Amino acid sequence: MESDGITETGSQDQKRGVGTVQHCAHGRVTTHHTIVDWRPYDRVTFELRLPFGGRQQYMVTIEETESGTMTRCRFTSVRGRNPIHTAFLRGFVKLSGLEPALQRSQVLLEAQLRLAAPSASGEPGI
Repeated sequence: MESDGITETGSQDQKRGVGTVQHCAHGRVTTHHTIVDWRPYDRVTFELRLPFGGRQQYMVTIEETESGTMTRCRFTSVRGRNPIHTAFLRGFVKLSGLEPALQRSQVLLEAQLRLAAPSASGEPGI
């Protein structure tokens, strides 16, 4: 989602999986995405720690289709410590520009998938 930089910490054997944390820098704000479910080539689920103590989970799935591959990203609602905190956090997320960032990410991902897809001759796309 167009971060300024991403670092990973977590597993002792340096393999990405449950417990890996991605630290994503977005200007002055860093978000922390912890992998809570890891099913390579099917899905990965993250718990996102938001600024001000909020949490949200999201799942990225990869599905085979007749014409290729479909990637989906599903988000739960933001949760806070209590109903007032939750309402504040949901307003913050709405104002943060997350939705346009997700749309830009989708466009970038689709472009990368087109480049990686084999052409009719079996060569990677251009």
